[in-house]
Amino acid sequence: MPRVDIDRGTNFIIEGESWSLIELDHTSVPGIIYLSLTESKVNMINDDLINELADTDKIKFPELDSYYTVGDRVLPHFVDDTFNIVNITMTSSNTDVINDDMEVVGAGTTIITVALKDNPTTSKTYEIIVRENSNFTAYIDGPETLRLDR
Repeated sequence: MPRVDIDRGTNFIIEGESWSLIELDHTSVPGIIYLSLTESKVNMINDDLINELADTDKIKFPELDSYYTVGDRVLPHFVDDTFNIVNITMTSSNTDVINDDMEVVGAGTTIITVALKDNPTTSKTYEIIVRENSNFTAYIDGPETLRLDR
C-alpha cells in the first residue's frame, strides 16, 4: 500500500468546520491511517468553501509542456506529489492555436488555464508556444572524413 504524506497543520473542511492535522499514524495498523485533528478556524482567504477544500494554495496542479508543434495534443502530466484532481477543465485563450479539444491546430502563443470544474476560480495558467512543423536537416560543410591528431 502506498504511503500517504500529509503535512502537520494541513487543514480539512468537514461539514463546514475546519480541522487541523496534529498527528498522523500509518504504521500501527497496516492499511489504516489514524489522523488526530483539532478544531480550527476556516481561513476565508485560502480555503475553498464551495468545494470543501482547505489550503488551496497547497494544491499542486498537473504540469504542461511549454512547447508544442502543430498536430500535437495538450495533455497534463501528473506526478507523484500532484494533488489528486480528477475534475479539472482546460481552456485556451486562443482557439486558433489550440482548440477546445486541446488539439494544436496552428502556430502561435496561447494561455492554457487549468481549473477545478466545480470552482473555476481555483486555477493555474500556463503559457504555451506552438511552432510550425519543420523538417530541418542538419549538415556539416567540409571534408567527409576527419583525421585523428589533426
